[in-house]
Amino acid sequence: AALYETIDKHMGQYKPSFLLCPETYTWHPIEKCIPLLNAHKYARFETDPTKGYLEIFCNNII
Repeated sequence: AALYETIDKHMGQYKPSFLLCPETYTWHPIEKCIPLLNAHKYARFETDPTKGYLEIFCNNII
């Protein structure tokens, strides 16, 4: 079994469960993240390509 299937098995028991996008620092439902992580070692969970760390960081300051 893939590592992320194990994570889903344990973390997925707690509802709702979310994972943090490593690029945008936004939270995403675990159900949408697990398939991405099973397909790739590294995955960006945020689907909006215009969102990035600096944009989110700067918007929170202003």
